[in-house]
Amino acid sequence: MTQRMLRKAPARWFGVIERRWLSAAVGAVFAIPLVVWARPATSVELTVEADEASGGMGIVKVSLWRDEKAFLKGEPYRGAAVELKDGRAKVTFNDLEPGEYAVSAFHDRNNNGRLDTNFAGKPTEPYGFSNDAKGRFGPPKFEKVRFRVDNSKTISIHLE
Repeated sequence: MTQRMLRKAPARWFGVIERRWLSAAVGAVFAIPLVVWARPATSVELTVEADEASGGMGIVKVSLWRDEKAFLKGEPYRGAAVELKDGRAKVTFNDLEPGEYAVSAFHDRNNNGRLDTNFAGKPTEPYGFSNDAKGRFGPPKFEKVRFRVDNSKTISIHLE
């Protein structure tokens, strides 16, 4: 290699590096708006207030449902167990995506973790659903229980 080539070699190397940094910087500038635009929708919160006419004490199990097929059969989307004080219980589900939901709740009087029923399958513990929906010969259908959450909101369920 000649003296002149040796002097130009570092300049070529730095030129390649500068071009790569420039390409990366330009790519980042164009990618940032895409990342911000593709961000998931803002989260909302849902507060469920349950009350029981008898004013009892104990635990209320609240289940939040999103899927019609899983409703009362599979695992709920989210669940919580909260204390019933003076006949009232309150739970807040945070970081929810806007959409359709359904809520079921029951007062677990004997704290066994499940809704107790009689020999015919009728619940023996107070229970309720969102929209105060009632079923005929069984629990209400998802269509009667579901509601839309686009902004944070509070719903009430009466346990009977």
